[in-house]
Amino acid sequence: MATPFGRFSYFYFREINPLLSNDGLPEDWADQAAHNNLSTHYQREHETGNAEAFFEYAKADGWAFRSPWFRAQVEAWRVQGTADSIKKLRDLMKSYTASQGKVTHKGLVEIVKRDQAMFKDVMRLRQMGLPLKTSRYGQGCYDRLAEDMDMKVQDTIEAVYKAYSKAVKSHGPEQKGDGMQAVFDWLDTMAQRLQNWGNEDS
Repeated sequence: MATPFGRFSYFYFREINPLLSNDGLPEDWADQAAHNNLSTHYQREHETGNAEAFFEYAKADGWAFRSPWFRAQVEAWRVQGTADSIKKLRDLMKSYTASQGKVTHKGLVEIVKRDQAMFKDVMRLRQMGLPLKTSRYGQGCYDRLAEDMDMKVQDTIEAVYKAYSKAVKSHGPEQKGDGMQAVFDWLDTMAQRLQNWGNEDS
């Protein structure tokens, strides 16, 4: 079954987020918020030399061609017209079309639960005093978690943390008292609502 929600946009829908009202907002505002988060993250990765970031972004964001930096790179490759740039354009289209129409609602729920678990782990590590990124002073949260999960997904963990942090600040619970537990409860509620939505509409 197809889903109207997205990996980084479900928390912007009032059907899922108990703290949110969409009244007066444009219908596509949640998708726009998710697009902005993804574009900002992958542009930074691309500009800092991550060779795969451009293609990962094309696969992650159906609105990728709305990003000026993304279009500029595509146009530059097209103008170059070399064997290498043509190959990159072909690889780009493979990435862009690879995931279209393939994510079911059940699949989204599984991805969301995994992302929530990563975000919670980073929050716990932050509470223990670890920095987000590794430096000469010690290991950071992203590397520590990727190591614990036996995964080479530091950039994925960072994207998840930044997207969720922004959602918490803009549409999450107030950070008072045991703020971390309030966030965890909020995430659990949304995960359950997301799962129930699939059951109700299956």
